Amino acid sequence: MVSRLKVNFNKSHVYGIGGECNVVREWSIPLGCEPPSLPFTYLGVPVGENMNQKSAWKPIIDKSKAKLLIWKSKTLSSGGQISLAKAVLGNLPTYYLSLFAAPIGVIHELEKIQRQFIWRGTENKSSIHWVSWEKITAPKQVGGMGLGSLRTLNLALLSKWLWKLKVDLSHLWACIITDLHKPGNNFNYCYAKKSLNGVWSNIVKSLTAMEKLGLSTREVMNLTNSNNSWILDFTENGDLSVALLRTRLDWATHPIPDGEFTWSNVVPKKVSCFVRRAKQNRITSLVALNKRGVPVNSITCGACQTNEETTNHLFIGCMMAKEVWSKVEQWCGVPYVIHDCTTVSEVLARDRKGRQWPKEKKIMDAIKYRTIWCLCQARNEWVFRDFRSQPAKIMDNIKSVLFTWIKHIINKRVLD
Repeated sequence: MVSRLKVNFNKSHVYGIGGECNVVREWSIPLGCEPPSLPFTYLGVPVGENMNQKSAWKPIIDKSKAKLLIWKSKTLSSGGQISLAKAVLGNLPTYYLSLFAAPIGVIHELEKIQRQFIWRGTENKSSIHWVSWEKITAPKQVGGMGLGSLRTLNLALLSKWLWKLKVDLSHLWACIITDLHKPGNNFNYCYAKKSLNGVWSNIVKSLTAMEKLGLSTREVMNLTNSNNSWILDFTENGDLSVALLRTRLDWATHPIPDGEFTWSNVVPKKVSCFVRRAKQNRITSLVALNKRGVPVNSITCGACQTNEETTNHLFIGCMMAKEVWSKVEQWCGVPYVIHDCTTVSEVLARDRKGRQWPKEKKIMDAIKYRTIWCLCQARNEWVFRDFRSQPAKIMDNIKSVLFTWIKHIINKRVLD
């Protein structure tokens, strides 16, 4: 009305705060508005809804299920599955998670959708879990796949309100919170009245939840003695960084490293995911399939017909693999790439610490990742198509694709 825009009263509602429903309904009749009812949604935020109940989060859960359909998972690589799961559930519920403390049941339901999508399972049928959920959600710095936990995302987003309250009390919402909860002399830390249950009370409880994860409150925010200002260990340009705080919380929930792994930005993500699985002995070798109850005709390596097909034998111990690695050594002029190595982990670590040039490390990582990937492709060809690739052919395949990976980080345009 103030802006002189025409109001569509048929689509409008009249709500009263602290008033009786009958009185508000009498006000709405002359205006031709629909009778008010709680809860309702305003600017995407549920008003009058008890967000501690799982039913209030049903719209977010339904949207997540619609986005992460199982048939989509079957058309994507492992790297694509993680990227899509992270993009959907890392952004779709962010608005809700930044305002409300999600119940544990909601977190479990959303992560269940993620697990079914990544593991390609269904409600009634599960699939083989080649990588545990803890390793999928763990940070990349500790050997995980970097998906992240929705619980830590929720805590990090809620902490931003605590930070805003401490650094600037001039906002209207900050004045209302201060007046309602009246912290008084206790304002050197975040405070909420026990008699007032609601959104702010749940936000303050997030500090207790972080302490249970092993993150001290003073590590999140602390009061300086010099100018009575608040400092934070997770700031960027003077403001709280949700990403840094979430990473720190993920570290707290995954304290035991699973071994260092280099996530190369030169190679496709699906290749990096596969090499990481190979390092942890989590690929579909014949021995691994037989161990998990999958019927196989034989667990003997199809290339050498002498040893059992394990992960390390497939990529290191097999005569076919050794011949391919020998050609790689001759081609790149780096001897002893797999000399005395018995595991994929040892091959990935070999000759890396001695190289000081960052681009040189990236190139060597790309060569190793590509070789492991091509050995797996050759193995699949002789298992599923009964076609045996010769080492020279595998080497040509390594070179052809490797050039497109690393040509943008080297000066010369031709690889010999």
